[in-house]
Amino acid sequence: MFLYSLIRGLNRVGICAEHNFLISSEKYREWSYGYRRIIMRFLAYFVYPLFLAFSCVFYRRGSVFIVTTNPFFAPLVAILCANKSKSVIHLVWDIFPEALIVSGRISERSFLTKILRMNANYIFRKSKANVFIGEELSRYVSTKIPNSAENFVIPVGCDAEPFERSPPKIIIPGQSIQLLYCGNVGLMHDIDTLLKVIISPVLFGQLNPDICFRFNAYGPLYEIFKREIRFRGHLQIPFQLILEGSLSNDDWVECMKICQVAIVTMLPGAEHVVVPSKTYSALAAGQAILAICPLDSDLARLVLENDCGWVIEPGDSQYLVDILNIISFDYALLHQKRINAFRVGQAKYSELCIANDWAKLIGIVTK
Repeated sequence: MFLYSLIRGLNRVGICAEHNFLISSEKYREWSYGYRRIIMRFLAYFVYPLFLAFSCVFYRRGSVFIVTTNPFFAPLVAILCANKSKSVIHLVWDIFPEALIVSGRISERSFLTKILRMNANYIFRKSKANVFIGEELSRYVSTKIPNSAENFVIPVGCDAEPFERSPPKIIIPGQSIQLLYCGNVGLMHDIDTLLKVIISPVLFGQLNPDICFRFNAYGPLYEIFKREIRFRGHLQIPFQLILEGSLSNDDWVECMKICQVAIVTMLPGAEHVVVPSKTYSALAAGQAILAICPLDSDLARLVLENDCGWVIEPGDSQYLVDILNIISFDYALLHQKRINAFRVGQAKYSELCIANDWAKLIGIVTK
């Protein structure tokens, strides 16, 4: 949704913007499993490059292409196919090959790693500008590729409009506290810290039974997560646990309004290569952030600087239990964290704020 809102925001500030894609976000979620995943991969890796190349060749002079690293070679295709009258901005969502190394898909010393590094180095140097979605990502790449094109940091942002008239409500004593994990559970997300709390009688026995863990998710680690919980179906978990799939946009908005806390996780090492985009929507919806992530990550910095949640280092399940009890008993503190989240989400990461940042960058690039 945030890309649709960004396009809308750019048009509102006077920049004619279009969103060019082959697979919508809804289809991406639906096609994450089975034979449809094979079709999706074919479209992404064989059809989309041709579509992108055609666009870069035949779009009008003076066009600016903002090309993301999904798929990782897309910026390279744009750079090679766009002529000198057009500009390519490299939007760095994930850093390759580091993202694949952290997720365990490839090894540090593999031949594929060398090829991906050559690809990344060329893109970073030949793009008109590189845009990172977090300060740590920009710093990390600067140490690896010192002679890259000029670097900028613009957060992902979100579609804040559905939530702007729904500030957090004061929690009524006895009301169930709902913690929501929404979206992809990919290979760079930590599931073990939370899973240990859910399946360990020693840990979950310490929790307030009035809390509810809700998962509306998809992705490879989500299937493992569900399988581990179902394998221990004999355990008498004292709290409510909901394991469901992804939501339609309308249902997602309502779910975000109902749930008080957003769960966001990252593996150690992922702090250098990714920033979970779901965080910004959670902020705008007035959800406190329960971040399970390294302390030196952009995510941890965002939460701590804005006092909008809690940060737990991956692996520290006992501390997670302690924080969950604070969340479920200290209503005043939780409400204040949610208010802080709502304010920063609406004031700093809304579509119009992010669109203004992009408009300034486009102005620099097209001078």
